[in-house]
Amino acid sequence: MLEGAKKCYCATCKQYFDVVPDVEQYNQIEMPTRCGATGSTKPCPGSKFQIAESVPGKAFESTVGTTIKRKERKRVLKLVIYFYIRTNA
Repeated sequence: MLEGAKKCYCATCKQYFDVVPDVEQYNQIEMPTRCGATGSTKPCPGSKFQIAESVPGKAFESTVGTTIKRKERKRVLKLVIYFYIRTNA
């Protein structure tokens, strides 16, 4: 997935595809006018889309990165608290 791109869900074919933000419009994402999914041989006639915050069964790169950063912060915080208690006890 490209940086800044979001997953878009097509209600007709029930597939996900990437929507790339427009750099000239300050990375604003516009809703597509037709389906960009490439799962079947004939094009999807769908025109109802939703920006997917999370894809069922799939983890976004940003979500994974955020989870790792949170775990690292928790570890560092635990170490800081441990050493603070140890030096002040």
